[in-house]
Amino acid sequence: MQPGTARPRRGRFCRPRTPSTKPNGRRWFPTAGPSTAIGCACTAGSTVTPAQSLREALSARKGLPVVTTAAAVVDALRATGARRISVATPDHEALNQHEMHFLQGHGFDVLAIRGLGIGAGGPAAFSRIARTPPDEVRAHVRETVAAGTEAVLLACTDFPSLPLVAELEQALGVPVISPNTATLRAALLAAGLPASAAPAFRCLPHRASG
Repeated sequence: MQPGTARPRRGRFCRPRTPSTKPNGRRWFPTAGPSTAIGCACTAGSTVTPAQSLREALSARKGLPVVTTAAAVVDALRATGARRISVATPDHEALNQHEMHFLQGHGFDVLAIRGLGIGAGGPAAFSRIARTPPDEVRAHVRETVAAGTEAVLLACTDFPSLPLVAELEQALGVPVISPNTATLRAALLAAGLPASAAPAFRCLPHRASG
């Protein structure tokens, strides 16, 4: 890990994901034989440069395909063909700058990045992220997007933005990437499953980008 990069938290974010079962016995997703994939679901905690280095190291250690949110976001943004992006986060300025440098280092022109300032006083405040009201998330995103934006990233897996993705895409006229859908898409592909097995992939191709 390079100096100055964020170190992922252990235990809380990196958990094996296996197909769950509905009450009627049907699985949420079809199986892919004996293989599984592990999702390390934290945006800031996986912003290591180059993006694939952490997932490759974890995959080698675990003996299973491992995907990380930061690498999945990079792949999803590249899959849309976007280069000029705006980023809406719930975070404080220091973390926003870290994520901006990560995205710039992977070829994106960050036209705007704006946070809600949560966590500026310490990590104890991070639990507030998941409780952000939808109206505040919606207003925050729309205030963040800069002219010329080709895609919008809603950073942080705890940020309750997923229900707003389709609405924001329609209103803004550009792809809107949630780190949660990007991570799930990457995990499905890593497990040998089609990304179309999961909902909410309106703007993401159901295959890995080149």
